[in-house]
Amino acid sequence: SSVPVFVFGLISAHDFNRRTRLIDSLCRLVRYPGLPLSRLLGLNAGPAAQQGKETHVFIDLERASNVFAWINCRKTLRSFGEGYYQRTQVYTSILLGYAFLCILLLNVIMWGQLPHHIGTIYLISAIVVTIASISMASITKATRLQGLSRQHRDLIKAQVFLQEKALLELTEESDAERIRELRHSKSLLREVDEMIHFQEEIYKPTRVLGQAATQNVMNSTLGVLIAGLIFAIEGSGGANIVYDAFGWFLR
Repeated sequence: SSVPVFVFGLISAHDFNRRTRLIDSLCRLVRYPGLPLSRLLGLNAGPAAQQGKETHVFIDLERASNVFAWINCRKTLRSFGEGYYQRTQVYTSILLGYAFLCILLLNVIMWGQLPHHIGTIYLISAIVVTIASISMASITKATRLQGLSRQHRDLIKAQVFLQEKALLELTEESDAERIRELRHSKSLLREVDEMIHFQEEIYKPTRVLGQAATQNVMNSTLGVLIAGLIFAIEGSGGANIVYDAFGWFLR
């Protein structure tokens, strides 16, 4: 009965991973020299890539039209399959909830000295370890996906800074068109920064157990699982449980 739960956890980790690769590719598109064309098209890199001559696709954020197109592309791809994306977050939470339930059951058996077979203890422990491994893989991918939002904001802020510097160096008489374009682009980038902050860090972040996926969530979850196992081992040692030759509980 635990196998479907394991499968859900692996599916969640796979979905978080492919979304991370997608958002990372969008970041590379606007960072010089851009995204390799083979990666954009999902092809194997040829001899040109090995010689450092592969064609790259680069989106220049100094043009307001490029900023507008990039943020709309980013919003569309991030919300693609949003219903499925929400379910993967729920799957991860269910998986962790199942692990907590197993830990609780193990401690009740040990500390309450309930009649059981020693194989039950081994089975529950194996389930907890397996779930913890799958959950950590899934939470790691979710944490990386959530962290990309902050990386994008950092990239955008750096771009705004460079555009502000360029505006100071230009003269109104000879570069009026470029100044106008830079001002429009800078204004849009500031709106994009606020949009990413609100949408992806406050309103709809990647969640695990109802909390935004961060390193603290992963550390806390792993700490609870390990503490539960140690507590169960302590209960077993303190109670001096004895089993018969067939592995059944005696006292």
